[in-house]
Amino acid sequence: MPGVPNLFFMGLAQPLPTLVNFAEQQAKLAAAYLTGRYALPSAAEMERITAKDEQRHLGQFYASARHTIQVDFGVYCADLKKEIAQGEKRARAAGQALPVPARADVQAQVDVAA
Repeated sequence: MPGVPNLFFMGLAQPLPTLVNFAEQQAKLAAAYLTGRYALPSAAEMERITAKDEQRHLGQFYASARHTIQVDFGVYCADLKKEIAQGEKRARAAGQALPVPARADVQAQVDVAA
C-alpha cells in the first residue's frame, strides 16, 4: 500500500476460480520482498498501476458491492509474475537490502546501546 510500508493485504479479492492459489501467488511477492529479492516501485508508480488495474479488472463487471474486488485470476497472475520480475531488477539495483532489519541485527544494536 503506497505510503504504508510493510503492510500486506493477502487474498483480499474475489478471484475466479480459487482464493487459495490466489493468496499463494501473492505470497511469492511478499516472500521475495521480505528477503530482499524484490523492491517496490515508487508510491507514485504504485498509485498509477492501481488505477490502471482497477479499470482493467473492474471494467468487465457490473456495478455491485460483490464485484468491487473481483479479478480475473489468469490476468492477475500474469501481471503479478511480470511485476515480480521488475521488482527483482529494482532489488538488484538497490543492493537487495532487506526492507525490515533482521531480528539479530536489531538485538545487536540494542546490546551495543546498553
